[in-house]
Amino acid sequence: MKRLVKLGMGFFSFETAWRTLEGYEAMNMLRKGQIHFDDLQGEKSHGLLGFGAYSQAKLANVMFTYDLPRRLEGTGITVNAVGPFFVGTNFGVSNGGTFGTCMRCVMRFAQTPADAARTAIRLASAPEMQNATGKFYSNEREIRSSKLSHNVAIQTRLWEVSEKLTQAPVTI
Repeated sequence: MKRLVKLGMGFFSFETAWRTLEGYEAMNMLRKGQIHFDDLQGEKSHGLLGFGAYSQAKLANVMFTYDLPRRLEGTGITVNAVGPFFVGTNFGVSNGGTFGTCMRCVMRFAQTPADAARTAIRLASAPEMQNATGKFYSNEREIRSSKLSHNVAIQTRLWEVSEKLTQAPVTI
């Protein structure tokens, strides 16, 4: 029996090798995201209601997930991004006004949390997925994220700048 443990970087499955999955939502936000190196911490305005900053954060998460397998090469740890996307978590349904009303309406069409978890569970536990790494999955299949998310030079720069910002260099 495998155990899934939630750690800071994601879910780890302990067996013969470790697997980590990073979960992301809102693929349209990811596709529209840009990395603003002059404003990685979102101190400036980037779009309506902060969606630009949200998109940047989602893109950065995926870029870290694509960069991490290169850093973990030879360790037996695999890393993949998981996009459950629209999940009925009751987010915003108790809000008043137009936003709350809209959320109550659209949540009826969202997938259940159990359905959304299937891809992550499969990646963490299925024997045929044990060597899958550096990919993005949704609805139990591999999907392609934005062209920008695959830019290795930006991934590397983002990692290095993040280490400086957090004052926490990562040694693997």
